[in-house]
Amino acid sequence: MFVRMILAFSAILLLALPLKAQDCQSLNQEGRAEVLRKAPTCDKAVELLSDCAYGASGDILLGQVITQKCEATFLTKLSAGQKRAYDRGMKRCYDKYKNEDGTMYRAMEAGCQVDLAQSYAHKFGKPRSR
Repeated sequence: MFVRMILAFSAILLLALPLKAQDCQSLNQEGRAEVLRKAPTCDKAVELLSDCAYGASGDILLGQVITQKCEATFLTKLSAGQKRAYDRGMKRCYDKYKNEDGTMYRAMEAGCQVDLAQSYAHKFGKPRSR
């Protein structure tokens, strides 16, 4: 009986996860940004981005929201040299796609910046919640 309850609960969770992604996809841009702002951690916001992303220039705002959330955990802790290195990394993300046409490349630029901010949050930020 206990095993059946666990299997039933697991099935419900598996069915509910895709619905969450569809829920985010049904929101407008500001609604999606609000979902990311309300995420409890940088890592959770990054995880939610895969559900909420457009794959186009709309991801710029979403990437900025997540980048700010991640930066809040580490930016004030960086030395001047670390801050310069972080800024150079952000510029590299921009430079990598600046000559490419199309909204997909703006989304890729935003994703690059989110990845960099998340990696700095892991390295220099507050300990991640478990």
